[in-house]
Amino acid sequence: MRWRPAYTIVILSDQRGGSRSCTDSESAGHCRRPSPSRPPRHAKRSADWWWNRATAREVHHCALLLGYGAGVVNPYLAFETLDDMIRQRQLVGVAHEQAVIHYIHALNKGILKVMSKMGISTLQGYCGAQIFEAVGLERAFIDQYFTGTASRIARRRPRRRRRRGAAAPRARAFPTRGGGSPDLDNGGEYQWRRDGEYHLFNPETVFKLQHATRSDQYSVFKDYTRLVDDQNTRHATLRGLFELAPDGRSIPIDEVEPVERIMKRFRDRRDVLRIDQPGGARKRSPSP
Repeated sequence: MRWRPAYTIVILSDQRGGSRSCTDSESAGHCRRPSPSRPPRHAKRSADWWWNRATAREVHHCALLLGYGAGVVNPYLAFETLDDMIRQRQLVGVAHEQAVIHYIHALNKGILKVMSKMGISTLQGYCGAQIFEAVGLERAFIDQYFTGTASRIARRRPRRRRRRGAAAPRARAFPTRGGGSPDLDNGGEYQWRRDGEYHLFNPETVFKLQHATRSDQYSVFKDYTRLVDDQNTRHATLRGLFELAPDGRSIPIDEVEPVERIMKRFRDRRDVLRIDQPGGARKRSPSP
């Protein structure tokens, strides 16, 4: 499709019959990327971009597409999932139309919450504002597809892995070989699963923490802290990717301030606010 100034509504859909569906970040890139078949930046104000998306199912997915210029998002697969849950009696006592209304209402409340945290009061001010920060994408990729997006943590070459990750859900849904399980992988993104995503708080870490507090064993507590702090192999958080780079210089111990002098700078909360028992009035104690 070639861009023409006379277009007022542009509908982009991933229902293409057997082709690979893209992720929501790729969809946002299509809304943002300038090319001969895409409108220039000033022309986006004269046309509405409507996205017919299968993978848009959560608040962040819709907020991402709206933040990069989409005017309408149609999560058709989520609507079909609600219909299937009603047929399987996983949702009882609600019609399909009412379930869709509740789902849209939940998405609207989530998007409004995102906008309010950003200090934006209208959807017109949020749509196309690109108030996002990219994490883990290379700079050339951001400049090409997400021009103007801030990124302080980049990756060298994420394209091959990104494409493989985007095609993984479809490969599980439509396997080339039969005989597999008809159920899709739940992933464990939000709730811990044995074969799903890694979580810092999993049954092993929770057991270690509870056992350490109940039995008052410092060695068990150290096992818990080791499991939580040692994130270099799991990469569960950003700090697990960092490594300390010592400069090779050591500081003489006599130049280090003793802990007794440091602790004098900290005051307990009871020293700052003193509650008088008879009247219950709070009086601020004088500073030392």
